[in-house]
Amino acid sequence: MKRALRDGAALLSGQLWAQVIAFVGYLLLTRLYSPEAFGIYAIFCSYLEILIILSTCKYEMATVVAPTDEEAATVSRLAMRLNAGVSTLLLLIIGVLWWADCLPGQTRTLGALALFIPPMVFFTGGGRVYSMLANRYRRFQLMASVEAGEATAGLVAKLAATLLRVRHAWADVGGMPVGAVVGRMVSWLAYRVLCRKHLSRVPIKGGQLRTVARTYRNFPLYSMPKEFVAGLSMNLPFLWVALYFDRAEVGLLSLALTFTLRPVGIVNTVAERMLYVRMAERVRCRQHVWPMLRRFLLALMGCALPLFVVGYCFAEPLFSFFFGGRWAGCAPYVRAVLPWLYLLVGSGSLLFVSSVFATQKQEFILFCMQLLLRAAGLWVGVRAGSFLLAVQGFAVGSGLMAVVLGGWYVAQVLRYEHSLSSTDASTA
Repeated sequence: MKRALRDGAALLSGQLWAQVIAFVGYLLLTRLYSPEAFGIYAIFCSYLEILIILSTCKYEMATVVAPTDEEAATVSRLAMRLNAGVSTLLLLIIGVLWWADCLPGQTRTLGALALFIPPMVFFTGGGRVYSMLANRYRRFQLMASVEAGEATAGLVAKLAATLLRVRHAWADVGGMPVGAVVGRMVSWLAYRVLCRKHLSRVPIKGGQLRTVARTYRNFPLYSMPKEFVAGLSMNLPFLWVALYFDRAEVGLLSLALTFTLRPVGIVNTVAERMLYVRMAERVRCRQHVWPMLRRFLLALMGCALPLFVVGYCFAEPLFSFFFGGRWAGCAPYVRAVLPWLYLLVGSGSLLFVSSVFATQKQEFILFCMQLLLRAAGLWVGVRAGSFLLAVQGFAVGSGLMAVVLGGWYVAQVLRYEHSLSSTDASTA
């Protein structure tokens, strides 16, 4: 447990620095960019979150569970080649559609900014592959440094773009997407330089890529569709519902989720990086894992509760004070999503359990149910003509599924613990 806490502290140091940079940046960005610009940026990021899942087919997740360093390096190279191929194909498709002026759906709102989606997919996908490789070798300080560098570079680029608004109107809405691309590019370059030795020292022999592709086919067959459905359902407010409402409202929701969902996502990511490789090793060695997970979850949920209570009670004055009066409208959306996000703190920290026990197929079914529940909640708001009601329905469906998923993850761990106890009893 001490080693887990030390690893977590290393990861959190980079995450905290990145969040300090992001917070300081938003103090400036919310005064330089309008809610409409934030709405367009949210739409841009939503398409990215969907497409990035397809770019590597989730093969990077196999890097952690691969039994040998050679196999881990091989599956990492496979994921990188897939990422390069998908990004190139996306660039061709989006480029042709933009040139022909027939971009579909919300991408028409983005216009020329849609051309930045493929490079963003490439840099993000490559960064995730390198990140999993660093996770395997427990290079947590490296990961923290890279994430802090990405946040800093992205903020500098977003602020620099505002200087162009006097002469170039596109910078008013394009500054934040371009800044995000710059930040991800810096992250990808840093990972490429610092993790290169883990790949170059293991030469790939003929046919190895096909072998690992078959060995870890559960990741593209089940993990990728699961993540795609999860990403689609999470971004439905921006990809679908935003078509029916004002972009300023979308921008308010975007900022509300930035300062509620993002911290939860960081906690879930840190939990995955701390516990995924450790739990996978213990399961391979037939060792107990539930005591470690139980202590972690109890401490996490206990520490998070007072923060969520404060956020719920003081959302409006906090957003007005830090970001300006025009962002006070974020408060109703913050209150709508906080109960769900508190449940997500626990269930989202156990997402890796399905990869450890190879139960991605069953998890995919649960994520399809989540998509239907979220879509139903949003549809109620669309029918009523209320964006806030749509967000509330979305949060209720998400909260119900957070409880179901969390219970299912815990049940798998307890089933494994029972199998260990049965084996110990038979041996005795």
